[in-house]
Amino acid sequence: MGRTLTLSPEQLKPVYSDSQLNLCLAVPGSGKTSVLTERVRRLRKKGRTLSLTFSRKAAQEIERRLEGQDTHCKVQTIHGWCLSVVREEWQTLGRIVGSRSWPAEPEVISGKEELSVIRQLLPERDPRKAHASIVSLRELGISPEQALQLMSQGHFLGGARERDVLDWATYELGRLRLGLLIFEDMAPLAETILTMPGTAVKACRWDHVCLDEAQDTSGVQWRAIRPLLLSTETTLVVGDSNQRIYGWRGADGAVMKHLGERPDTVVFRLSRSFRSLGAIAKLANALVGDRASFIETPLEGGRVVVGGYETREAEVEAVLAEAGPGSAILSRTNGYLEMFERQLIAGAVPYTGAAFYRSDHIESLAAFFRRGGQMDLVPQAFLENERYGFAERADIRLALQIAEERGVDSFLSLVQDSGDAKSGVVLATGHSAKGLEWDRVFVVGCHPGHVPHRLSHDSKEETNLLYVMASRARVECHVSYVGEPSSLLVEAGLA
Repeated sequence: MGRTLTLSPEQLKPVYSDSQLNLCLAVPGSGKTSVLTERVRRLRKKGRTLSLTFSRKAAQEIERRLEGQDTHCKVQTIHGWCLSVVREEWQTLGRIVGSRSWPAEPEVISGKEELSVIRQLLPERDPRKAHASIVSLRELGISPEQALQLMSQGHFLGGARERDVLDWATYELGRLRLGLLIFEDMAPLAETILTMPGTAVKACRWDHVCLDEAQDTSGVQWRAIRPLLLSTETTLVVGDSNQRIYGWRGADGAVMKHLGERPDTVVFRLSRSFRSLGAIAKLANALVGDRASFIETPLEGGRVVVGGYETREAEVEAVLAEAGPGSAILSRTNGYLEMFERQLIAGAVPYTGAAFYRSDHIESLAAFFRRGGQMDLVPQAFLENERYGFAERADIRLALQIAEERGVDSFLSLVQDSGDAKSGVVLATGHSAKGLEWDRVFVVGCHPGHVPHRLSHDSKEETNLLYVMASRARVECHVSYVGEPSSLLVEAGLA
């Protein structure tokens, strides 16, 4: 039997709404996942219910709370649902593409696997350079045909040449004709299928749909899932525009925006946080500055510390002196966390979330020791091995130093513990911290050039990312910068 949660009156309204279109605006820590899962529990007894979300991690959490799926209830990511549409109408898609050797089933490939396909389809190009160019062009969010048209009109496309765009077009069509799909294909192909006259796929045959993290949806995803959302008995969409942080890959909250503009959409608000103490809520509200979306909390207390340091070394030393097990150090970028990680490694302090212990070469060294490999054989097996570059060998030397000073068993324990978020300090970017929470959070590097990032042109999204990091804290939030404080802190009256 699934357990029944005690929900607030504010939370119960979207759970029990029978209106066809429902939009729920939820602040961090307001229990939106609980609302969504309780609604699914109720509706799965009345008809076939589909729960969609943005990431696999979120889908797994919803499925865990629902204690599994059955024929009347399914949990999928948006891309997973789009892939189910593509699989169902795969042969129809083959006729549109015009491939004579269309495979029976599509195959989803990774970025690394694309290199071998590029060698096959673009034999005259360097695979890595061609792949980098193709990835850059894909990020424009337009088709090769549209890119060529823009170039003919004199538009600058990030330094891409006409040959680059022509190769991109050749590669994408050739790859599709081979039946090889990538992550970015799912929504556009589903849109193509669902806009064909007379198309009625099984993937759209649901009575009720719930969509989480709607602020992370893009225009193409809206067009793909629109037929599903508007054809069911009821639809609930949950999101928070202040947590939109994926604009760099096309996310603009399109689903929230389009539903919010419809006069027949019923709008609910979850404004009370059950996560953060009062001081944390006040900090987050200061960053957003929009009273309509302020976090309210009945929880008093909490601690917020905003401070600067003269050097990065001083910031690292001070933060690591304060942070302990159960704390999280959050940064705008992964690269900024490297100095923190190196200090944790040098002190053999358990931590999780960054790259060192999870990297292939360090895990290979750990596997070597587990198989009984001796310390004196490491130079020959690793340091003199041409498969490892300069950076990898530097990592191996540091790992070897830890193993020599503290013992191989201690080194292996650190490798093992690096995958356990409860074993020590957590290092994470704001993007990877989304949906998580800790008692104590240290938001580092909040100075010009890093927050907001010098390469970002979306000031709202930079503010959102700082808001997301700060609102991960339950009890304490420490915000630090080197030199001058970020303009975002100054504008919020925090520095």
